[in-house]
Amino acid sequence: GSLFNFGCGGRAGIEELIRLANQWGVTAEAIDDVQLDGERISSTLIRRLLSKGDFAQVKRCLGREYAIAGEVVHGNELGRRLQMPTANINLHRKCVPLHGVYAVKVKTQGGAYYGVANVGLRPTLGTALQYSLLEVHLLDFAGDLYGQYLEITFIKKIRDEFKFAGLELLKAQLAKDESAARLIFSK
Repeated sequence: GSLFNFGCGGRAGIEELIRLANQWGVTAEAIDDVQLDGERISSTLIRRLLSKGDFAQVKRCLGREYAIAGEVVHGNELGRRLQMPTANINLHRKCVPLHGVYAVKVKTQGGAYYGVANVGLRPTLGTALQYSLLEVHLLDFAGDLYGQYLEITFIKKIRDEFKFAGLELLKAQLAKDESAARLIFSK
């Protein structure tokens, strides 16, 4: 059977979807659950695995690595001032289950690079953000990425996001994060 629910509070089920689809001349049908190791693969499971940083299990469930794609937009250029420029990806206010700093692979129009990504609220800056930002620093890259669509594949979590007492401490941590990512990619 299918446990598919949608709508406000998940109140509607597959029967409602089929009825609505028929009104628009579209066919909808239920499929059986897909399971892995006896557990139902669902968006809830994927979000839980992502929040734990279990990318190996996410890959087993999805059949591919987890990635986010988006357009590079202008930010506040703090990374540039800290000698670690970042590409800011517009998440369009999407709620993502990732929080922290990650080693990532990045596909650009000009090729693929390794990088360090931060997904979070940038607490050190003291701004009250309502939605997570995705910022990625490409290793060994120089150039302009504004307006490009990047695909960021998450490989391994490096650490949680936390507030630093000042920008110099943040800068020192960013250098450690880059070293940690390089170590991950060297293996």
